[in-house]
Formats: sequence, structure tokens, C-alpha cells
Amino acid sequence: MNHDIQGILKAVKKLGWEVERTNSGHFRLRAPDRTVPLIYVSYSPSDKRGTKNIKALLRKYGVAV
Repeated sequence: MNHDIQGILKAVKKLGWEVERTNSGHFRLRAPDRTVPLIYVSYSPSDKRGTKNIKALLRKYGVAV
């Protein structure tokens, strides 16, 4: 896994988010505030935009990583 992605996932865990890996290889992020919908993010080592996509989704819900 990309080190940038690992850093982002560790940061959201420290903020109280739950991070789970799904059977399909995606990550499911659950906010401590249950009114925020589940966030599903995909990650592939060949995906050059993966890090930017995860950051954009988190920013949408008020998490600056």
C-alpha cells in the first residue's frame, strides 16, 4: 500500500473514524458522527489519483488531511 494512503488512514483513525477493508479491496470509512454517510474509497497501486481522491472525499465532510 502507498505510504501516503497509510498516512491518511492513520490520521482519520486518530480523529475517531473507523477504517475497514472490504472483501473487494476497498476501504470503508465511518465517521464518529453517524449522520455522515459511509465513505467508500478504492485504492490501486497503479491509480495515480488515489491519494487525491481520498483527500477530496474527506474534505467534502470536513476532514482536512
